[in-house]
Amino acid sequence: MSDFTLKLRRPVMVNGHQIDEVTLRPPSLDGFVRLLAIGDIGDEIQEARETVAALADLPGEVVGKLDLRDFVELSEAAAPLLEEALAAAPAITRH
Repeated sequence: MSDFTLKLRRPVMVNGHQIDEVTLRPPSLDGFVRLLAIGDIGDEIQEARETVAALADLPGEVVGKLDLRDFVELSEAAAPLLEEALAAAPAITRH
């Protein structure tokens, strides 16, 4: 699993700091647990928002400020990272 970095079309201001790019990374164990909980939301857009937030280690409200095109690109890049994480931890995801 490799990182994915996107230079934002429109930077986002958060607490007086400008975010110019977002990097998605394979999840840590804590991030993986956070991702498992996202599947229970039931709203595809909110699930994508929280998935991007978890993989970028950002609050969901920051992701909500992204340009829609940036959000779509990050969501598409998040899917393979999520699939690889799920494939790497089958014993954890079995109930």
